[in-house]
Amino acid sequence: MIHFVLTLPRRCILLLRFMVIYTLMKSKANLQVSGDILRLRPQIRPGVIAYPLALRGDFAIFLLSALLTMIPATLSVDLSEDRKILYIHGLYTEDRDAFIQEVRRDLETPIAEFCRLT
Repeated sequence: MIHFVLTLPRRCILLLRFMVIYTLMKSKANLQVSGDILRLRPQIRPGVIAYPLALRGDFAIFLLSALLTMIPATLSVDLSEDRKILYIHGLYTEDRDAFIQEVRRDLETPIAEFCRLT
């Protein structure tokens, strides 16, 4: 019980920070897709990326997958049998490394921090 009380403020801060980052990611993706809809020649580069997971828990992997799917222009497609690779379809995948770094920095790391506290 004491551990939960001590981590409650930290959980709230992590959750608020994550909500701001996630809202910004969704807004950026919405603007990018909206801009492409209005262009005569859309700049999409669709592809499937094999994303190496650092997360190990079922809930954490599910959360990452679900949150990725709710971002416009991305979709979680499959999870490898050993649960180490998440396949993600994206409309803007020209720079694979930048895509992976953004997902790791803005989604996977905050999810891992939050799940560690639960």
